[in-house]
Amino acid sequence: MNAVNCSNCGAQSEPGFAFCWLCKAKLTPQDDSAPPAVPPPLPPAHLSPPPNEYSFGLSGLMLVVTLSAVFFGLFVAAPGLAILLAIPALPALIRTALVVNRRASLGRESSASERFALFFGSFGVSVVILLVVFVVGFGTFCAACLAMYSAGGEDESLIFLAAIAGLVALIPTTYGLSYWVRWRWRKDTTPQ
Repeated sequence: MNAVNCSNCGAQSEPGFAFCWLCKAKLTPQDDSAPPAVPPPLPPAHLSPPPNEYSFGLSGLMLVVTLSAVFFGLFVAAPGLAILLAIPALPALIRTALVVNRRASLGRESSASERFALFFGSFGVSVVILLVVFVVGFGTFCAACLAMYSAGGEDESLIFLAAIAGLVALIPTTYGLSYWVRWRWRKDTTPQ
């Protein structure tokens, strides 16, 4: 005996079943000869839900999975090194996602190799910013220590003077780094 086609949805069911396995409609013996019903029309485009702006494809998912595997593997082997790696990697990953979404909103899709290049470029920028901040902070600390040593530990106002000098050095450094970051953002997100 042949399979029975449902008159409601067209799905094939084994003979002897009383209801369709797909739509749960009642099967009758004449359903075998009836052609499958035409599927209902799709809703108009203006009624469909808007696309998700923050969706990502397989390449983005693989980038996150790969970075997570490297991070957690490194965390098991050397926790201190993994934390040092995670500090610049997290802003780089966030920036990469923002750049890719901005490009997609402008109609310019990013390939997997472009995403990797964006991530490692952003990672390099994060490392440079952290190094500059470290050097300025270390220089301020050394200036404060040198001022305290030259005063013989007696005059504490020299420490504040060295701290103010460090803050003054930090202002142009911050301006230069923010200008560089804005320039890279415009370079990475403008349509070509």
